[in-house]
Amino acid sequence: MERTRDSDRAALPEPMRREVRLLGDILGEIIRDSGGPELLADVERLRRAVIEARQREEHHLAAAGDEIVRLVSSWSLEQAEQVARAFAVYFHLANLAEEHQ
Repeated sequence: MERTRDSDRAALPEPMRREVRLLGDILGEIIRDSGGPELLADVERLRRAVIEARQREEHHLAAAGDEIVRLVSSWSLEQAEQVARAFAVYFHLANLAEEHQ
C-alpha cells in the first residue's frame, strides 16, 4: 500500500496533530521574526517542494529531486544552514510532541 501524506497524517492522534501544527506555526513566527520573511519563505518553498515530491509518482521523482537540488543550491551557505536549522528545530519539536503523547 502506498503511503501518502494524508494517510500518514490520519495515522497520528488528533491531539498530536494539533500540537505539531501549533508548534510549527509558532516556529514559523519565530523564523520570520528572527531570520526575516525571506528565510521563512525559503523554508516554506523547500517544505512544499518535498511534500510535492512525496506525492509524485515514482517515474517523476528524479525531476522532483532535481527541482529541490536547484532550490537548495540557489541559496548562500549561510541561508542553507539557517533553513537546515529551521527544519532540525521543527523535527525536534515534532519529536517532543510525540513523546508528550
